[in-house]
Order: sequence, then C-alpha cells, then structure tokens
Amino acid sequence: MNSATRALLAAAAEYGRDQEHAAVGVLRAALAFADRNATIPGHKRLPGCERFVVYGGDGCPEVAEFASVEFGAVLGMSSGAAASLMGEALALRHRLPRVWAAVLSGHALSWRARKIAEACLSLSLEAAAIVDGRVAGIVNTVTPRKLKSITTAAIWEADPEQANANAEAAAKTRGVFVAQSDEHGTKRIWVRAAAGDVIRFDATIDDLAWALKMLGDTDDLDQRRAKAIGWICDPAAADQLIEVARHLARTRPTATTAPGEPARTDTTETAAPGAAADHADGSDSMDAFTRQALGGSLAARLAAIKCDAYSNSLGAASGGPGRRSRHTLYVHLTDKTLATGTGVLRVEDLGPLLAGQLSELLGHDQVIIKPVIDLHDQVSVHSYEIPHRIRERVRLRHPVDMFPYSGAEATVSMDQDHIRPYDHTGPAPAPVRPAPAASMRSASAASVRRASASARPPGSTRPPATPVPRAGARTPGRRRSPDGTGPPGQTSVGNLIPQSRLHHRAKTFGGWRSRRLPTGGIEWTSPHGFRFVVDHTGTHQVPRRPHPHTGP
Repeated sequence: MNSATRALLAAAAEYGRDQEHAAVGVLRAALAFADRNATIPGHKRLPGCERFVVYGGDGCPEVAEFASVEFGAVLGMSSGAAASLMGEALALRHRLPRVWAAVLSGHALSWRARKIAEACLSLSLEAAAIVDGRVAGIVNTVTPRKLKSITTAAIWEADPEQANANAEAAAKTRGVFVAQSDEHGTKRIWVRAAAGDVIRFDATIDDLAWALKMLGDTDDLDQRRAKAIGWICDPAAADQLIEVARHLARTRPTATTAPGEPARTDTTETAAPGAAADHADGSDSMDAFTRQALGGSLAARLAAIKCDAYSNSLGAASGGPGRRSRHTLYVHLTDKTLATGTGVLRVEDLGPLLAGQLSELLGHDQVIIKPVIDLHDQVSVHSYEIPHRIRERVRLRHPVDMFPYSGAEATVSMDQDHIRPYDHTGPAPAPVRPAPAASMRSASAASVRRASASARPPGSTRPPATPVPRAGARTPGRRRSPDGTGPPGQTSVGNLIPQSRLHHRAKTFGGWRSRRLPTGGIEWTSPHGFRFVVDHTGTHQVPRRPHPHTGP
C-alpha cells in the first residue's frame, strides 16, 4: 500500500471534517445572530420601517427583517440565501430537535439536515415533530436520494390532508413556462394546458412549418417547427404566411399539398422551387402574385409577408393597421463589434450573444433603431422624482441590484436610490457668518448623538441608523434648486443605483451607508462597520482595519 496516497486520503478526510465543523459553526452563528435580533418587547411597527418575520416556519421565533441582510453580506451570499440559512437553523433548533442534536454530535451532516428543514417548512409544529422522529437516526446512513424519499413519505404521513391538497394543486397547475437562456442564445419553453388546446397548438405549429417550406425554407421539420414559434406570437403575420402558402399550394400543386389535405407530409424535405428552376423553357405559367411570393431570397419573402400583414386590415386586432405593441431591446456592444459585425454583445434580459445571433433574435420584424445611449453622459434634474430618461440610463449602467452579493436583475420596476440622500433644503436663509470648523463639528456630533439615541429602540444591540435630514430642513449657506426642493442636480445618473425594495429600506432605516468611489464602484458600510465594494466585477469585501490598541 502506498503510504503517500494513504496520507493524501487521510488529509482529504480531515479537510472534510474541518469543512463540516465550519458549517455547523455558521449555523450556530446564525442562531446567535437571530437571537440578538429577536422581537423587542414593546416595539412599535411603523409603516416603512423594519418588520419582524418568521423565517423557519411554525414554532420559530420572529427575527428582525434586516438581520439577514448584514449576515448574508459578511458570509458572501445574497440576503435571500442568508434568510434561508437563518430560517433552516431556527427550524432545526425549534422544530427538528432530534435532527439538530444529531448534527451537533457529528452523526448528521449539516447540509443534509438543512435539506430536511427546508422540506418541512410548510408543516405545522406537530407534523414536523413526526418527521423529526422518523429521520433523525438515518440522516447520514442512507443516500441523499433515499433520504429525500423517506423524508417525503414522512411528510405525507405527518399531514396527509395537506399532502393531498398539494398533489391536487400540482395536478391542476397550468401555465406556459420559459427557462433561462443557455450559452447558445436559445431558450426552452414548456406548456401545461388542456389536452385539446395543446393538440390545436401543435397543429398550428405544423401548419406554420409547412408554410415556411412552401416559401422555400430548406431546413428540416424540427427546425421549421422551432421557427414557427416566432410566427405564432404574431397572429396577423402568421395568418398572412399561411394564406400565401395556401395560394402557392394551389398554383404550384407539384410542390406539396395544402394544409388539411391527407396527402401533405413532411417526410420528403423539398422546398417550393423558384420560378427560374421550374421554367427553364421560359414559359410563364405562374400568376403575378406567385412570382412575387417566390421572388428574391427567403428572408426577403418572409419580411414582405410581415410587411403586408400590417399594411391592411389583418393588423386591426392589435390596435389598427400597422400598429402593434412595441418592445425595446437594449444591446450592449463595443464600437469594434458595431463596425465589424463580429464579436460578443450583451442583450438586456437575455445575456451574452454572438453578433451574428442578433438578426435571429430580431427576426423578420419591424425594427426601429434608436439613438445610441452613451452611458458616460451625466444627466441630472432638480427634483426628487426620477424621470424615465435617467431611470433608463441608470438601469443600463447598472444591470443588477448594486447591494453587496445581490444578483437580482435591475428591472424597470426596481427601486432606484440616491447614493447621497436627497437633501430637501428649503428656502435659503439670509447669509450668516460661518462658524469655526471645530464648533461646527462639535455641534454636528452632538446633534447626531441626540438623533441616534432617540432612534435606537430599548435593548437594541444594533448600531443606530445614520440620521436622514427631514423634509424641508434648512441648511445655512446651501444653494437651492429653482423649485425650492434642495440643491440642484441631486437626481443624476451618477447619484442613483438600482436596489431591491428590501435593500432600499435597509439603507434608509437599517443603518447601511453607501458612497460612489472615483472608480465608479459603490462602497457600502454595514451597521457593524463591515465594508464592501460593488462594481462591474462583483462584490469585494474590504479587509477591516486593525484597531490601534487591539491589533489585527
């Protein structure tokens, strides 16, 4: 036996034990942090301020809502992931005590225990106790798949009525579901609907695939069925396509049969031939419409069909001839890609694409090219409200929530927050002689201490939030905007970032602070002094400075 290999395996096992020990330590820390942010007796819940939530299910204590925000940041995870971790730790301690005891004694891996806690989240406290008794002794002795199966059976046994209700709800679930884009710029879609509707939908897809073949598309049936998805979402154009194909089938019966005829089949993949190929003798047996429909390239034919569909009454159902609902597609690309037509670009809500795939994304649709938005332009207004042109630039400049470790995509409905809080300074007072800097600092510090003391609830261990100036407060010597709402230009592209509502509220009421760095990134400081930098490369935790008296 090779002693070096044996030592290597022993070291790997030791690392695994260290990893599990650390994972249990994180669960312990999550419980302790939750306990320190538990419900405060006599706390008054005010609109917009921090709320108390139950993360772990029935029987678990309430926890301050913003606790998971800071806990997740210091662990390098999103606020949602931290809330799940904290909830699972609380569920193990309060709802699954036998499983939790097995974790603490080393007889159950923490990640397996967390899976059980997650699966039991919707159960009552009594039902969770039944599952706890069934699975506590086998968490580590069976495979993960078998453990999941046993846990599911125990959940059904613990609450059969809820299990039946869940099964019935799942069976009745209907909808159209779209997956995320893959690395090739394609998406998957699946449909759960009434059988008759699905059959008719499938038949329509077949009709459109046949029509594309009649127009000269030489791709195989599966590829043409996939292309039909792009047509079926445009009813007027799809109807026009099928009508043109039926006309071609009548005037060119040798190509293929019309929709609905038994003889039509896709086993022979032959496209509708062009005029030049079938009439080498110079005869002209086709009518003018057929010659026009088969003229030019396939792309030109399909584009002409869509154009015709909206130049007559076929488009009336969508708001009148030539009128359709419009969508804006934002494409991020370099000047080199724009000049050469090659390279990689990024499409909002879709991800990276090759430049050649952009035409496939647009299809044969009506396209309006809008002016390029230069994200270096600093646009601002003199009001608190954010106009659309600024919101658009902020969202394009920052495509995700700019809070530490948040991967939420910046949507049109996401909040946009002023990095420097908006100053609602009122009418400027008469000029006064500036006070010495030292006295101003002491007065400011005293006012901050008074505000902080009044803002902290009794018994709270959380550092106080940074006081926000009240609306209409006057600041001596400040220049005001034309409408008297504060200094001008505060609502600008450079002073706004997208944030989820939770993170926006955490900054406003939870003691988080942010500032724009010269590099363009955002530096965040948590209530307990942890710092993070969020930029185009992601989130970076800033090492804490050692205290001069305590050392590192």
